[in-house]
Amino acid sequence: MFTGGFKKISRSEAKTIAEDKGGKVLGSISKKLDFLIVGNSKPTKKKIDQAKNLGIKVITEKEWEKILNS
Repeated sequence: MFTGGFKKISRSEAKTIAEDKGGKVLGSISKKLDFLIVGNSKPTKKKIDQAKNLGIKVITEKEWEKILNS
């Protein structure tokens, strides 16, 4: 799942990239979520807090890029 705007790509492009790499992008925060990727522009604090409360790893756009390139 993604929240906030990204510097280099749109969120729909990010979703396509994640799916092309074998990921499944969920529409809401739940225990089924592995990561919440947070963009630089106006991320939703409520989503971040919900993810943290459920023990979901919250990563930045830059960290996500490193994962994709590894």
